Amino acid sequence: MSSPALPAATDAPRDAAGGLLAGCELCDALNRMQPGQPATCWRCGSPLHTLHHGGSAESAARLSGVVALLVAAWVCIVATHIEPMVSLALRGLESSVTLSGASLVLWQQGRLALSTALFITTVVAPATEMGAMLLVAAALWWRARTGSRAGPPPRWLPPVLHLWQGMRDWNMTEILVLGMAVALVKLGQLATLIVGPGLVALMAFLALRLAALRLLSPVDAWALLDPREVPVR
Repeated sequence: MSSPALPAATDAPRDAAGGLLAGCELCDALNRMQPGQPATCWRCGSPLHTLHHGGSAESAARLSGVVALLVAAWVCIVATHIEPMVSLALRGLESSVTLSGASLVLWQQGRLALSTALFITTVVAPATEMGAMLLVAAALWWRARTGSRAGPPPRWLPPVLHLWQGMRDWNMTEILVLGMAVALVKLGQLATLIVGPGLVALMAFLALRLAALRLLSPVDAWALLDPREVPVR
């Protein structure tokens, strides 16, 4: 299936001949595009995206909102590891567990593979993704605020952006919440369940993460970079 034509973007970078320049989000190659041509990378063949982001003041205001959402999301991540997500009361006995504590319990029970998978997908991946996204958003906000978008981005920024994209596939918090909902419905018939602040923080984290991604997706971040130092075909 052929790729769609590149949409017009009034603030996208252009070369000396007036052609539209688009950076590839997968291989970092800089592409010279013309209206009506397929928007695919000459190096890896992946689709290209150029978006309209408005002026520097508008971008800085939007990115500052992303940074604020991500800082709040980090607070929620910490809360899920400190506060219990759910408490189970049965015959006078009460037991509670945190997000990271669930992996520890599985490890103590000898379920090493399940414990490792749970720890990576619900602890390591979300924290890494949010950390990388926060670094990218803060760097882009600083570039937009100081008016340095015309200059080359820091060398560490593209690798961090790649890390953010890679960790998105390993973040399984949504699946965890769905599985917990099913388990709570079944356990509610056997014991008294008390929803803890950790579960509320986890739900808030999901909402904040979604709101931040709505304002700044990886495609948006790549379009805000200035990859002029990458060779053009």
